[in-house]
Amino acid sequence: MPGFFSDKLPDKFLEGLLVLVVAAVIFLGAVSSPPSLLDDVDSAYAQIARTMLESEDWVTAKLNGVAYFDKPPGQVWAIAISYAVFGVQDWAARLPAAFAASALCLLAWRVGRWAFGAGGGLYAGLGLATCCGLFLFTRVRIPDIYIGLTTLYVLFCFLRSVESQETHSRSLMSRAGVAIGTGMLFKGLLAAVLPLGAIVAYLIVSGEWRTRHAWQRIAPGWMVTAAILIAAPWHILAILQNPPYLAFTLESSPGQYHGFFWRYFVNEHLLRYLG
Repeated sequence: MPGFFSDKLPDKFLEGLLVLVVAAVIFLGAVSSPPSLLDDVDSAYAQIARTMLESEDWVTAKLNGVAYFDKPPGQVWAIAISYAVFGVQDWAARLPAAFAASALCLLAWRVGRWAFGAGGGLYAGLGLATCCGLFLFTRVRIPDIYIGLTTLYVLFCFLRSVESQETHSRSLMSRAGVAIGTGMLFKGLLAAVLPLGAIVAYLIVSGEWRTRHAWQRIAPGWMVTAAILIAAPWHILAILQNPPYLAFTLESSPGQYHGFFWRYFVNEHLLRYLG
């Protein structure tokens, strides 16, 4: 079968176009159905995006007038921009996730083609585009599709950078840092933990962490700098716009306001993880 695909498809462009068309038909073709948003997650993000667009406050997301710090605002920004372009419609709220899913399938094709040839690329791209799980989990407004896209891109850049014939490893890892920073604006610190955890595991298992050459090719300083430049501005503005009370303590009464930093970093990232 790989030989069949390689022989019949004339070039790389048509392969990628085929994957993109199939993904777009599936994901973009489903944005108008059902005609209304599905559940509280859908309606919450849609309302937050509408409020953000109307208030023009792009730093602090609000739900019914209450600051919403459960997640970073990347998905809300995307939906609000979609509203600005297409109007406040249920299907417009679904467009960003549909675009992200289509982009993920195209990226999977690109990674598969790089690693396993034309046949591997098609299997990866078309297989992901027709995956029931991916379709079902993009029917509600959860930001996981975006972190899937950024994580795969980071790992792709990393794997290419460690290739001995690659001459642009520093540029690749800078782009990986941009992807990490972007993912953090959609899903928080998890967008950095997942790809960096995989990279560290690879370096340990392969033994390359001991070699200076590997660290030079990975260029962690460039990656971290790029990630900070992308993710830090919103976090800093959110902290400044939503400062804590002077009495900062973890042993507070339930529901007591601490400001953005405690709510977002301590409560959502640490205490929520610990249950």
